[in-house]
Amino acid sequence: MGTLFLAIYLITQAKNGVSALELMRSLGISWRAAWRLKRKILRAMQEREADRVLRGRVEVDDAYLGGARSGNRGRGAAGKRPFVIAVETRPDPEGGLPHPVYVRFDPLPDFRQTTLAHWAERALDVDTLMVSDGLAGFLAAGAQVTYHQRVVVHPRKSSELDCFHWINTLLGNLKNSIRG
Repeated sequence: MGTLFLAIYLITQAKNGVSALELMRSLGISWRAAWRLKRKILRAMQEREADRVLRGRVEVDDAYLGGARSGNRGRGAAGKRPFVIAVETRPDPEGGLPHPVYVRFDPLPDFRQTTLAHWAERALDVDTLMVSDGLAGFLAAGAQVTYHQRVVVHPRKSSELDCFHWINTLLGNLKNSIRG
């Protein structure tokens, strides 16, 4: 039982991800057992969070993840999968940046308005303040909630805006984990 809890700890606390090989070395088990254990833990985490509905203030953004590395980045890269990232935040009692509470990473077939509206119906509580960028599909998602704050980021980067702090932090951590 100690091996299971140590594996859960290592997987959930590693900022850059944990490979099965690293788990094998840390836990003193075979590579195949480490790989199976990691898959089971990740699957359990996914199933536990799949139906979570975010409420309150929620930062939302689109991203393309995965695929082969090529010369093109973002929307122009081949084999990338569209994702919506949403972070529920709570205000800081001392007046600083809000604190993240829950996060959702949802793969989608595309970023069309109907797709994002359907995603918002499942993922967001009706009484939510959704903070999004200027992506047109988020207008339809914003119609599913009570409040929608649309922040057009062009010509600035969203990483320069405090209202997208946690989205950018979590997306950066996710990309580092994938590379790790």
